Amino acid sequence: DGGTHYEAQVIKCDSTDGSMMWERYYHFVESQSDMHHAIDLKATPDGSVVFCGDASDTWSQNPNLELPAQQGWIVKLDACGCLVPGCDEGCTVGVEDAGGHPELDSGSLFIIGPNPARDYINIYINKISNIKLSTFNIQVHDLAGNMVKSFTPHRGDTTYIVDTTGLAAGQYVVSLVSEGAVLQSEKIMVVR
Repeated sequence: DGGTHYEAQVIKCDSTDGSMMWERYYHFVESQSDMHHAIDLKATPDGSVVFCGDASDTWSQNPNLELPAQQGWIVKLDACGCLVPGCDEGCTVGVEDAGGHPELDSGSLFIIGPNPARDYINIYINKISNIKLSTFNIQVHDLAGNMVKSFTPHRGDTTYIVDTTGLAAGQYVVSLVSEGAVLQSEKIMVVR
């Protein structure tokens, strides 16, 4: 529609009867000048899914940059459609031992990974019922307490992909905040 795109939806169906096995949303947290396009996806022999696309920068302050500047990206999901392992506690499709990966328990509102992170952190926000998401905010603080990133998630049961390339190496705290109250916090290490 010519608008800015941030979100991809991937659905896995059973090959025998066509029923939906899972549905996942992935949201790129970027500036208003980036347009993301999912281009292709493929199931892999191990049951996981790989999808790829591009990101076009439609505005830049760099006078030497020819517009639109473009980058390609690729995402690999596990057999349950999780970018952050453990996002679907009920899924057992081809899932082996998580090997120390975070898992979503009944009290978790979100899980993050990878940890340590290099260029991106993935924040999976659980299905949040009976609460307006518009009251939520994800905040990333350095250990001195300075907020370095913030965004408002627009839906639960979605993985938000957050660029960390502008952050210095070190520990950060990712918090889910609602109306000034911190509902959950997790530490993450950014390495270079």
